[in-house]
Amino acid sequence: MLSEFKMPTANSFDELNARRLEALELLDRCLRDQTTGWLESFIERVVISEPLQVQLLNEVAEDVHYRLLALHQFHFDLRDQTVRTLRDEYGLNLHQLLSSPTLEDFHLLDADHTIRILCTQPHLTATDAARIRELLRSSIENAQRAHNEMQLARHLYDCIMDWVTGLRVLFLQRLWTAHGRTEILHHVQ
Repeated sequence: MLSEFKMPTANSFDELNARRLEALELLDRCLRDQTTGWLESFIERVVISEPLQVQLLNEVAEDVHYRLLALHQFHFDLRDQTVRTLRDEYGLNLHQLLSSPTLEDFHLLDADHTIRILCTQPHLTATDAARIRELLRSSIENAQRAHNEMQLARHLYDCIMDWVTGLRVLFLQRLWTAHGRTEILHHVQ
């Protein structure tokens, strides 16, 4: 039983990295196709394999978490850049003109409604209004896509962490059965 968690060898590191790369490619497909199926199938294959591959799932979860953080940063940067451009180039303060354009709900802004409010400002030319319209439509569309990808990545991360927790419990049950309480306390500490 304890052999399930031996120190990895060079070959197992290579295999672990190859499997991680496979998982990252599948994550990219999931985000592109807006489906969880690709990575969930990978996780299922890992879960049913012996020996238990908790380390692989932990590392895949870490990779998904980093992607989630990058998506959050992209979403924030997109909103921040849009707000800054409107302020610096057109003298518009999105926070004053709209109620609650926060980071969390930027993707929920109604582009047409926001454009109507912003483009009614008397100092804007028709060219300014057209540029603002394009900027907002593009920014909100990109923010919606980023938000959808964040939701998907969050779901996949939670799924992987649930399996990691379950596999750890399974490992402890196997240890308990094979070696008893003393051995478990030795490995837990």
